[in-house]
Amino acid sequence: MDIWVGAKIRRLRLQASMREEYAARVCGLDLHEYKNSENGVRRFSSQELFELCREFDVPMTNFFDDLPKPD
Repeated sequence: MDIWVGAKIRRLRLQASMREEYAARVCGLDLHEYKNSENGVRRFSSQELFELCREFDVPMTNFFDDLPKPD
């Protein structure tokens, strides 16, 4: 799930032509932590997701609506 959420955040960031450095600042992370989160190595906290949702103007459910169904 962490990889899924990170990939969705990356897509939103790229669509907004936003640099990683700015996105990291938005959610209060250093660049290394942010990159690890986008790559699914580190999990975004609920507060970090909330801040990114405000910046992208999307609901938090946006990250979970189309998750693949478990087998």
